[in-house]
Amino acid sequence: MKKKEPKSPAKSNLENNMAERLELKPEKPALLKLALTHRSGAVKPGKDNQRLEFLGDAVLGLYVSELFYAQEPELSEGRMSRLRAAVVNEKSLANLARKIGLGQFLVMGAGEESSGGREKDSILADALEALIGAYYLSNGARAARALVRRWWRPLISSLDQRNPHFDDYKTRLQELTQSRGLGVPKYELVKASGPENDRIFTMAVSIPGSPTFRSNGRTKKAASQLAAKALLSELMKKND
Repeated sequence: MKKKEPKSPAKSNLENNMAERLELKPEKPALLKLALTHRSGAVKPGKDNQRLEFLGDAVLGLYVSELFYAQEPELSEGRMSRLRAAVVNEKSLANLARKIGLGQFLVMGAGEESSGGREKDSILADALEALIGAYYLSNGARAARALVRRWWRPLISSLDQRNPHFDDYKTRLQELTQSRGLGVPKYELVKASGPENDRIFTMAVSIPGSPTFRSNGRTKKAASQLAAKALLSELMKKND
């Protein structure tokens, strides 16, 4: 039986218009198309954007770290790590992907399409990182660095560094527990509930000698951050 063709908008001219719409000029259109191919739309194993997403994550982390290092000379290593996490996370990546209209160019299977895949934070975030990875390979390190700076400088400029909302609570918790000789916090998935396209995850965090704290979130990362925040608050109370 012939495999059902994955759904993608305007597939016949996808390669021709995606670079122009995304304000990119990649030298290898096929590589860019691969970056926008979700695993559900791959014609065969390995022909999706997961490897490029891995590369793009590293490229993005490097150049955003460089921005903080150059622009904020007084920041400590720990503070730079927390601020980087505030602008390089699934939500911020997905929001930027929506801003540039990335979702309409994704290649995905009919099932993922019908479940709202073009608007899922996780899919959009992975595709944006894959796009950065493809741009790095096709246009080189200097061009990729300029792209990351163009997209992330506004995010960094608008970041209120005094607002605790932007803190990475998992990093803060680990810094505190290690400074007190309590070891590394342990995170565990308790349960996942709800339909596939609207999951709620419950994560638990614990350290020796302290109660286990649980929190819910739309992603495991979000739930883990909230659980870490609760345990961090409890440990800070004991120090008062």
